[in-house]
Formats: sequence, C-alpha cells, structure tokens
Amino acid sequence: MAKYKKSEILELLNKDAIATLPSCQKKQDEKQTTYDACLLYLGMGEERNFEDVAELSRRTVKSIETSAKDYNWKKRASDYDKFCCDQSSGDDEFQVILDKLDKNAILNVESCAQRKDEASHHYKYFCIYLALEEGRKVEKVAKLCKKSISTIYILCGQYDWVDRAKEYDHFCMAVILKEMANMRIRRKIQTLQKKWEISEALEAKALEMLATPLRKTRDEDGNVIEGARWKMEDAAKFLDLSSRLRSESVDEPKIDILEAVKVLSDNGLLPAGVAEAAALEIQEISDRIKTKMANQ
Repeated sequence: MAKYKKSEILELLNKDAIATLPSCQKKQDEKQTTYDACLLYLGMGEERNFEDVAELSRRTVKSIETSAKDYNWKKRASDYDKFCCDQSSGDDEFQVILDKLDKNAILNVESCAQRKDEASHHYKYFCIYLALEEGRKVEKVAKLCKKSISTIYILCGQYDWVDRAKEYDHFCMAVILKEMANMRIRRKIQTLQKKWEISEALEAKALEMLATPLRKTRDEDGNVIEGARWKMEDAAKFLDLSSRLRSESVDEPKIDILEAVKVLSDNGLLPAGVAEAAALEIQEISDRIKTKMANQ
C-alpha cells in the first residue's frame, strides 16, 4: 500500500530540479503517463520503489520496471538527488547574502516580485544579484550560483534584472532620504526643546540674581546678607538671552518649498504631474533670482 497519495508526492517534487535538469525532463518519445510515473518515482526520495509507483499509476510492477529501464530512471534519480543536495548545501551561503536584501523593498516594488513565468531558482539568482548592491556583476552571480556566465546573462536579459534593480535602488534610496528627513526633524525638535529649557534656566537664574541685594545688608531678623558679586547688566544679559532662546523655540519653522513638494508627492497628496511642474517652476524662479543677484 502506497504511503502517500499521488498528489502529495508530486507536491514534494523539487520543481527547480525538474525545470533545470535535462535528464529529468520529458523525452520526445516518452508518453505522458510514463513520465508522470517517473515523476512519482523521483518525488518519493529515499522511499522510492516500483511497487508503490505501480499502485499509484494503476499499472503493473513489470510495466513500471520496463519504463524505468527504457528511460533510465536510475540516472534521472541520481541527477535529481545531486541537484537537491547541491541546492541545499548552498542555502546557508545564499541566505547570508539574501539577508542583506531590503524586504520592505521586495514587498513594495512591484517589479521586484517573482514573475509568473520566472522559476523559483531563477528568481533566487535575481535576488542574489539585487543583494550584491554596488558589487552587482553577472559574473559574480554565476560564480555564487555555480552557473555558466552565459546562462546568467540570458536570465539577466530575459527578466530585466538591470531595470528591476534600478527600481529597487530608487525605493531604498527614497527610504533613506525619508529617514534622513525624519532624523533632521527629530533633531530640530530636540534643539528647540533644549533652547526652551535653557531659556527657563537663564530666566530663573536672572530672577535669582535680581532677588539678591547689590550691597551687604541685614534681613528682618538681623542676619547679614552678603552683597551680590554680579553687575546689573549681567542679569540683563541673562534675561535677554533667555528671551531670544524662548522666541526661537516657539517660532514657526521655515519651510523648504522644494522639500515640501517632494514630501507631498511621495505621499500621494499631489495629483500626477503637479509635483514635477511645481518643482520645475520653483527651480526656474530660483535660477532667475541667482542670475539677477549675480548681475547686480
């Protein structure tokens, strides 16, 4: 009695091995039913046996043995197992490289997703190419994936690796620029907060100074109060600096128009084409001002 159902065994097949290995592909003179039986045999792995293949294929054991001999199932199984073994042994090395990928970019950049006509192992080669970033070279991918340079060149052209990589890079750069902008904003907020805190400290110190008499005197109980060791202008300077810092900390920030347009555009808050037109017009105005200033 077969241990698994036919559909379950076929699901276990390494599709990349079937698509890559010529020996594991259907022969011209091979009937589809015979080839299907061979796939069952391959999918069984270490539990391969002709009896289960015969049962699942609804054929006799003798006919399965004949097909196995005529189409060299032993060689096919050997090639298949070697491919799976090599693929498994390279997974760790591949994973180290693939871990460098920006997963957010892969999810958000449509062109970087696996195409319907792109085999899993071909897509893995593309991801290796992406992860190499500035060191991207077809030759390097070929070496890492143990494939011929011509094969990788064909895949590179067939699946538009260069253009897809550009879109991946643009997305990653946009994320970096956005994070840098957010970092600048956070730093501005921290600076303004610090200015406010310093202004309060200066004001408190100035008021403390003003509360201290300039000359030696006595309080109501007759205790001696030493005169202050500061001048009146010192307190005035403290109060003036405190006032300026406080004003700076609550003033409306200056807006970079070009940056504002870019932020609105990146977040889909401007209609298509408006951002480009606005940026171009602002740039033209800026150029005219620079020219006028240079001629004065």
